[in-house]
Amino acid sequence: MLLRLTPFWSALGCLGMSYLLMAPVAAQVTPALHTLPTDTTVDNSGATTLVKNGTVEGTNLFHSFTQFSPGTKNVTFDFNPSLGIENIFGRVVGSSTPSNIDSLISASQTPVNIFLINPAGIIFGENARLDPGISFYGSTASSITFPDAEFTTVNPTSTDLLSMKIPTALQFTGSPGSIRIEGTGHLLSGGSQQLVDYSIIPDPIIGFEASPGNNIGLLGNGVTFDGGNVVADGGTLDIASLGPNSTVGITKNTNFGFDYTTVSQFSDITLNKKASIDASGDIGGSVRVYGNNITLSEAANIFAFTEASGTGGTVEVNAAGTLGIRGFDGSMPSGIFTKNTNLSLGGGGEVVVQANVLNLSGGGQIWSGNFNSGLRGGDVSVTANSLNISGDNNVGLFGRSGIYAVAQSDNAGGDLSIVANNIQLANGAALKTETSRKGNAGQIDLTVTNSISANESSQISSSTFGAGHAGNITVNATHLSLGGASVLTAQTQDTGNAGIVNLNLSNSLLLTDGSQVSTSTRGDGNAGDINVAANSISLSGVAQESSAISSKVAFNNAFGNGGDIDIQTQALSLSGGAQIASDTIGKGDSGNITVEVAGTTTITGIGVRTSDPDPISSGIASQVSQGGSGSGGFVKFRSSNLEISNGGVITGGTAGNGPSGSVTVNVADSLTISGSQNSRVSAISARTRTDRNAGNLAITTTTLQISDAGEVTVAGFNENGPSGNAGNLSVNARYIKLNNNASITGSTTSGQGGNLNLNAMHIIMLFDSEIATTAGTDNQPGDGGNITINAATVTGLFNSDIASNSFQGRGGRIVITAQGIFGLEFRLARTAGNDITAISLVNPELNGEVVLNTPDIDPTQALIEVPVVESPEIVERVCRVGVGHGRDGDGSLNVQGRAVPSSPTDAPGVGRILLRELDISGENRHLSQTPRLPAPQRSDRDRLIAQRIGQNAQGQLALTAQVANPTAQPSIPVLISAMQC
Repeated sequence: MLLRLTPFWSALGCLGMSYLLMAPVAAQVTPALHTLPTDTTVDNSGATTLVKNGTVEGTNLFHSFTQFSPGTKNVTFDFNPSLGIENIFGRVVGSSTPSNIDSLISASQTPVNIFLINPAGIIFGENARLDPGISFYGSTASSITFPDAEFTTVNPTSTDLLSMKIPTALQFTGSPGSIRIEGTGHLLSGGSQQLVDYSIIPDPIIGFEASPGNNIGLLGNGVTFDGGNVVADGGTLDIASLGPNSTVGITKNTNFGFDYTTVSQFSDITLNKKASIDASGDIGGSVRVYGNNITLSEAANIFAFTEASGTGGTVEVNAAGTLGIRGFDGSMPSGIFTKNTNLSLGGGGEVVVQANVLNLSGGGQIWSGNFNSGLRGGDVSVTANSLNISGDNNVGLFGRSGIYAVAQSDNAGGDLSIVANNIQLANGAALKTETSRKGNAGQIDLTVTNSISANESSQISSSTFGAGHAGNITVNATHLSLGGASVLTAQTQDTGNAGIVNLNLSNSLLLTDGSQVSTSTRGDGNAGDINVAANSISLSGVAQESSAISSKVAFNNAFGNGGDIDIQTQALSLSGGAQIASDTIGKGDSGNITVEVAGTTTITGIGVRTSDPDPISSGIASQVSQGGSGSGGFVKFRSSNLEISNGGVITGGTAGNGPSGSVTVNVADSLTISGSQNSRVSAISARTRTDRNAGNLAITTTTLQISDAGEVTVAGFNENGPSGNAGNLSVNARYIKLNNNASITGSTTSGQGGNLNLNAMHIIMLFDSEIATTAGTDNQPGDGGNITINAATVTGLFNSDIASNSFQGRGGRIVITAQGIFGLEFRLARTAGNDITAISLVNPELNGEVVLNTPDIDPTQALIEVPVVESPEIVERVCRVGVGHGRDGDGSLNVQGRAVPSSPTDAPGVGRILLRELDISGENRHLSQTPRLPAPQRSDRDRLIAQRIGQNAQGQLALTAQVANPTAQPSIPVLISAMQC
């Protein structure tokens, strides 16, 4: 036999080998007389034992023996070719001695099928082989049944009816014997990960071999391959281990086959010491192995390779108990393999495995390969109650124990399909499809009744390293758990696209300790989408990377786009640095993220990866990383409740040359943002860290609570030059509460500050909280963004501010429409009080504007809308201050609703007052983003902004520019109205 091999199947050096020397075994082939109408005769006189005569029925020839153990002596079934014999049936009767065959079996005419049954057992030595044209079926059955007769080993007589028809079954009664195949193992080696040129290796497997196109069947009560090899070059190999009282059907089309559907009890099959079952050939043969517990160890193999134009055959392994594939001899793993070589034109063979329990360990593998320019590779199909893979050794074609379907050709690789109750992967185990040329990688389809668990750097992956596309990965299961930096990934490193990941989980998805569900591109191909539907999703912890659901453009020269992420769940938890993320460091755009949570979402904490000392926040993020020029994707998030704490984030950002994506958050009930950890602040944000613009941010919820340094922000910062503009931020809520240094901001270091639009029933700010749009730094321009607030009440207490300020640019415009504004006062500088400011700190001529829209409220009932008037006509100067701003640099306060009359005697009327000429005194408050600036000298015409309504010495009400004065008369702040709920 000539087998064309890759370096994976290379010979161990030169082919010389020493054979085990055995003492000659005397030929013990003796006929059983008077058990047939025409007895068998045996001639042992020559170098070859001749089996003659027997009974002929049609094209069937029957022989009976008391012993059939030719040992090392060749045996020929000798008959007249004119008889047209097609099938020879031999039986061993009345013996407790197994048949020992260690020689050549031939026939005087071929092709012919030889059946041998010996209930005591059959042993094949390493020199056992078949003459060309012979198909051999050896069994420890007690009888062969026909439609009209039975050829039995139990008390046969010469009058037993024989048949000229095709047999229908093998009957196993009592305690049948076993079958043993002995030898020194195959000469194959492996371990190469570079499948390149192919070599022609003569006879790498020496054993019990049928010539091309012929078949071998071995069926006993226990089958052991002790270093033995069984070879059918392009034929069919049937290996089965049957329990007592079994019946195996016999079928006949072109060749004989066996039907195991009626077998109620199987026995064990063992392959060890580099034993092999090999149906490789030009046309690709098939292998069928049926047993209870089936074990392959010590580099034992079952395989069928296609070497020419034929389509590869199927390797089918069925274990009623456990199929165990384990071990590695230093150069070769144990395994089940099919492939079409680079010289073949046909499709690859299929691997079909059914087992109650399938265990792969110590390098054990199952794989299908496509290495030709013909058709697609064969599929791998596994059905098991329990699948357990432990990748103990870094050996074999892919370096891990696992199940593979690969393509290294211009045609597609096969698909990998697994149906199981449970799957457990550990210690580097793998389920993988892959392509490295134009052919597409196969799909991975996992259908699991209960759970899939992968730990210790195990992987479920589909990859492309060429123009072909990676396959999709689809998981239907109850639970999916990945731990210990394990991954489920579809990736491309070339022009081919990565596959799509679809996870449909009726219960939970759990990712821990740096494990990931991901798609990625490092080339021109696009990363695939990720779709996850689960009752609950929990991601936690980091290792070298974060636990994550992610899609990434992972190479700076990659033009491919990241995939979109879509998540549907009842409950979502992200902690310890875990993320749902899309990212680009290349020229392609990052993908979009859509998350819908019917219940509660919790995002909390940070993690420190072993690859990077900087802490990473738990959260949902779409970003353009440093060096990336693609656009960031959007984030759309929806949940009933959302809790972000201890550094958790939802963010869209850019640190590269591409613009940031937008962020939309919809929370039906309560949204809370609180706390920080290791300098990481809890936040919902859209940011830019370059000269590119930040995205927009929109939040809709019933209750928004931000506390303990938590923030909602659109921001632009750049340490290396001008920053991009902050995006626009809108919040629609019934209640907005900021407490203890909380903030809603739109700030930049030099670009345009973001615009804020807040709509709520009630807004409360406490203890150093702020709503602000600031722009610029000491040396950078930038205009403050605008702030628009629509609310029933707005309250600011304990040094809380509303500010739209800039350093060198223009102050923004603040418009507040409310029934009541409490605790806040309009000022031209930030103070230790509760301020509303819209100022330019460097250039007062660029101060912004504050517009307050308030209803008809004033206890004096004398306040009406009036035209713009000069402040000296209505202001009682309580005191003069020595510092202020010049006339042309004053900010302005617009009060809409009922206001001050043009004079105390004027009747109430309709109009508007714009206090352009009023100034304010008081100390500036130093903030980190707004350094203290020296106040300019007041001109001769000092002015103050009206701050309060108070009584003068005559008891009349007047606007006052009152500064801090503990003895001043009680007054009513202009900006405060009575609360109306």
